Order: sequence, then C-alpha cells, then structure tokens
Amino acid sequence: MSDGNRSASKAGGGDKVQPVEDFVRERNAALTALDMDYARAHAPFPMSDEVLLLGMHKARYECTGIAPEARRASRTWLEARGSRRIGNLPWPDGDELPGAAPTQGASR
Repeated sequence: MSDGNRSASKAGGGDKVQPVEDFVRERNAALTALDMDYARAHAPFPMSDEVLLLGMHKARYECTGIAPEARRASRTWLEARGSRRIGNLPWPDGDELPGAAPTQGASR
C-alpha cells in the first residue's frame, strides 16, 4: 500500500522513498537552476544533454512552483530554438503562464 505523501525515487541506485514535499522542493530547485546532474540522475533512460536541457526548459515553463521570471526565460529559450510546449501545445498569447491566474483586465 502506498502513502499518498511519499514519492518513490530510484535516483542514486536505491529504492528510497521520500516525502512528496521533499521531491517537489528538490525538483523545483533543479529546474530553477537547470541542474544537469539532477536531470541525468532522473532521466528514465540515457539521452543527450541537449535533449535533457530541452526537457528541463519545457518542464520549468509548465511548473507553477517556479518563479515567473525563470518560466518566461525558458519560454524565450524554447521559442528561439523553434520548440513548442510539452504535448506540442501552442504558446499562450502575451505574457500569460500556464496554470497562472489571468492578469487583471485580461480577456478570458
């Protein structure tokens, strides 16, 4: 039976279980810093650093726990390389971020 407040992680070669809050904190710090060592350790299979960095920018853009400035920087980085969002979704108009409340005066 699994504990809803724990996350299984096999990074580092073991079957350690950590609280979800710790996982989210570590993940958000890694995405904010674009920590390639973290990305390599958590990749489901070996892949190039270029692909890992692309994935980290996509995840950072979508993650509501990341500072808006970092999320927008990832969008700029991705757009400069002709990339789309996770799931090939189109970019929102203007400066809106996924998962963010619409800015005051914005149309819905």
